[in-house]
Amino acid sequence: MSKQKRFGFDIDGTVTDPGSFLPYLNKHFNKKLTIDDITEYDLTNVLEVSNKEFWDWMKEHEENIYADAIIAPYFPNVLSKWQKVHELF
Repeated sequence: MSKQKRFGFDIDGTVTDPGSFLPYLNKHFNKKLTIDDITEYDLTNVLEVSNKEFWDWMKEHEENIYADAIIAPYFPNVLSKWQKVHELF
C-alpha cells in the first residue's frame, strides 16, 4: 500500500509562467530583460538595485503581478493528475 503524498506549491515560476514577472520588472526598472537573463533567484543583481528597493517594489506590486500571472503551460495537466492521488494545498 502506497502512502498518499502531500504537496504545497510555490506559485512564482512553478504554478505561474516564470516570464509573468518580466513586463512588470522591465517597465518599472527600465530594463529589456528576457527569461534567459534571469539566471539566479536573487533578482537584485540582474536589476542592479538594492534589496530594499526591490522588496519595497514587490510589496507595492505583488498583488497585481500574481493576479495577472499566466499559468505555466504544463501545470494544469500535472495538477489534474496529482489531485487524483495526492493531497494538494
